[in-house]
Amino acid sequence: MTIQFTEIQRFTLKARRSLILLTAAILTFAGFLLTSPATFHLPVQGAPPPAAFVATVLLAVFAFLLWMLGRMSLVVTVEGGEARFEFTPYKPLVVPLTDIARAEVVTYRALRDCGGVGMRYGYKLKGRSFTISGNRGVEIETRGGKLILVGTQRPEELLKALTEVRNVELGMRN
Repeated sequence: MTIQFTEIQRFTLKARRSLILLTAAILTFAGFLLTSPATFHLPVQGAPPPAAFVATVLLAVFAFLLWMLGRMSLVVTVEGGEARFEFTPYKPLVVPLTDIARAEVVTYRALRDCGGVGMRYGYKLKGRSFTISGNRGVEIETRGGKLILVGTQRPEELLKALTEVRNVELGMRN
């Protein structure tokens, strides 16, 4: 069967720039901590300076976030009787279209409803969310009661592809 829907999303330039500015601010703060004379006052013989340790951890965390932000993408594909949600670099979620009980276009707030952007567990305490940017998507409920929220810039097209391919699959089985 041919591909009915494909969308590739990446974090916006604004989001990447914001993280770069935040990283620069953290690095400036870390540099201040590492060069401050008070940093090298050791409370215990041989123990690492606490401020230097915190600065190093902050540097490592923000370097990792910056690296991940450049790599992350959400690829949604509806093809051959299944919906595939790939949030790089994680393992893809594949849902057979015959397992979909309900799907609808929804408006969501990433921080409130999902806990932020990215691949999140616990969407409405029952499932997963895959969001990059925007506030519209498709909410899918499986026959087992699990919820999946897929943020997309084209929610109506995704819903149409899901329902069309699902109806064809169900028609072929009856």
